[in-house]
Amino acid sequence: DLGRLDGDGWLWFTGRAAHKQLIKSGGENVYPAEVEQVLLEHPAVAEAFVFGRADEKWGEAVHAACALKPGAAATEAELIGFVEQRLARYKRPQRVSFGPAPLERVART
Repeated sequence: DLGRLDGDGWLWFTGRAAHKQLIKSGGENVYPAEVEQVLLEHPAVAEAFVFGRADEKWGEAVHAACALKPGAAATEAELIGFVEQRLARYKRPQRVSFGPAPLERVART
């Protein structure tokens, strides 16, 4: 994924590198945009960003960051289950983190 750090140390998401248009998890191809689209179908989700993280067992694991709509509530387990009901199990996020909209601004860790 592509990003930039601003002068305050914030990381801004600016897009996906061509070679990261998919996540390879356990030999399976997962397209982040497909998982994002499903997450956006959930009534509580305002924004979704899906990415791969290095994983010892799977090579890469699917992770998601979501911003919820004002006044809405959803849990990590709820969103993972929501995706799993609509896509193959290997495409579901292993983890979901929550942050404020817009998701382009993610705290540096």
